[in-house]
Amino acid sequence: MPMLTITFRCLATGWVMFAAAAERGQDSVAVIAQLSGSATARTSAEGKPAAVHALDWIRSGTTVELGNGSRAVLILLNGHRWELRAGAKATVSGDAAKVTGDARELAALPAIPRPAAVAVESAPTAGAAAIRGGETVAGLYPAGHAFALADNLKLQFDAVAKATSYRVTMEDDAGNRLLDVKSESNSVVVPSGTAQWGSRYRWEVRALGPSGVMARGGGSFATLPAEEALRREEFATAVHANGGDAEALGLLGEVDLRLGLIAEACEEFSAALAQKPGDSDLRRALESAKASLHAPANR
Repeated sequence: MPMLTITFRCLATGWVMFAAAAERGQDSVAVIAQLSGSATARTSAEGKPAAVHALDWIRSGTTVELGNGSRAVLILLNGHRWELRAGAKATVSGDAAKVTGDARELAALPAIPRPAAVAVESAPTAGAAAIRGGETVAGLYPAGHAFALADNLKLQFDAVAKATSYRVTMEDDAGNRLLDVKSESNSVVVPSGTAQWGSRYRWEVRALGPSGVMARGGGSFATLPAEEALRREEFATAVHANGGDAEALGLLGEVDLRLGLIAEACEEFSAALAQKPGDSDLRRALESAKASLHAPANR
């Protein structure tokens, strides 16, 4: 396997796998924001070059080289970025890059927000708890490895056949009940101000029918810390001001995927694909993001 960091798009199910992906994300120091043509990367002078694609993350010590007739934009985590053309090479190391060949440095962007430390240091549980003689509610989001935005929080789950309504509750990490609603829909918008930034929450949904509770599921998640949410907003504003819509949306989707904002990433990849339906890198990113949307965590 090449020594490139392949973000959360290579996410396997299970919290342990997600934590490992988060650690690799922490190791990456740059992202290939745009690529037309071809590019390879290697981690040493003797290393075998491996193909890279748009939206791939790059580890420190890696050298990226552009193929004939190619163009790429490489962005470091600190926001410094370069446009690379055919034959250009860029070796990234920490907060710097050594660039040679046909290349030019572009105006810097705000720093790329980093995944919250809690994504690696603690593992919120997720899953669905069955009741005797009943079913489990599947497709809970956010849960497990996913993060959420405190000011834009929606609890979603798969509909249960023959259920007439759902009871949804949410508690904070101290066990204080913050939400207790009954809904006929399989999604509930959490009122603004209910969740706080950088906090953990548990929630449960019970599917109700004529005879009572038919199924039950529960999970937990964390909200993005306020500082990283602000950095995300600043980065997004600058990206939209400095690039095409599809490229900007694709990059923001990849950054959100790295942050654990999987639903937001899916929306951004979908919007980018609507503008560039033939883009294979965007399609691959969207498919992988969807696959990790409800990836279960270890209990």
